[in-house]
Amino acid sequence: LLYKMEVSGLAAKIMLCAMLALAPCMLPARDWGGIQRAKQLEKENRFEEAIAIYEQLSDKAKNDQDDQYYMSAAMAAARRMDDSEKARQLAGRVNNPARKAFLLMSLATPAECAAHYKNVDFSAWPDDIRAAAYRNRGAAFNKLEQYDEALADFEQAVSVPGGSHVVVGSSALAAGDIYLQQLNDEARAEAMYRKTLAATTAGYAFRNTALLHLTDLLLKNQRNAEALALYQDLDLNKISIPYWQQALTRGYSKALAANGENIKALKQLNTLLQTAKTPEAKQQLQQEIDRLAEDMLE
Repeated sequence: LLYKMEVSGLAAKIMLCAMLALAPCMLPARDWGGIQRAKQLEKENRFEEAIAIYEQLSDKAKNDQDDQYYMSAAMAAARRMDDSEKARQLAGRVNNPARKAFLLMSLATPAECAAHYKNVDFSAWPDDIRAAAYRNRGAAFNKLEQYDEALADFEQAVSVPGGSHVVVGSSALAAGDIYLQQLNDEARAEAMYRKTLAATTAGYAFRNTALLHLTDLLLKNQRNAEALALYQDLDLNKISIPYWQQALTRGYSKALAANGENIKALKQLNTLLQTAKTPEAKQQLQQEIDRLAEDMLE
């Protein structure tokens, strides 16, 4: 037993030494103190001073990713000043060519983005910006109604490694809408909406929108039980934004009614009616309640 305790103690010491040796690598490279000072200046509308701090941080950046982060924050401050030329100059300070191009992309109009980046090979870009680059170019093509090109980029954004849940989810939603609204391909639209839902469980606008679109699609095709199943893990009481609480409650009530659960559907709409803020919203909800009640009497 004593031997086992000694071995265990030795193993713990070795593990502790390894953790201490790795600690410098595990610490974040960014100067969060400097970032906090700059953010405070922005709150005080002292944007020029904040930008100066971001530039100093960029000059001392320990890697390309941090350099991009500082200049992206500086560009946001410049845009709050409504100074697009300053934002462009700040993007030009970034050392890595791909990261510089990525920041400049955010300043381009859809036409400029589609033209300038049309033949750029994003597969060679760093992992952390590659998916977002596809998403951004796809959004430009979508605005220009070049739907084939937009779909190709959105699907790349969904599938390539490194994409955040926001990039993946919003790209899948955009692709789903193109498939449904422009190409009338319901099967592919459904697949993309489900990828949006799978990207995150958080209540982002893109996820809520995909949920509602998928609900309507399933109900249209009389797949009522599947539509209702979409809401089984959703707690409507935890939705803090009134617009989304109302929209999702309506979606849920439609799914309930389609499955013959009219009393539950009425209960949901009545609860929503009590919290409605405007006369117009109250009137619309009352009309929905009346229609549902009439259906129950038929």
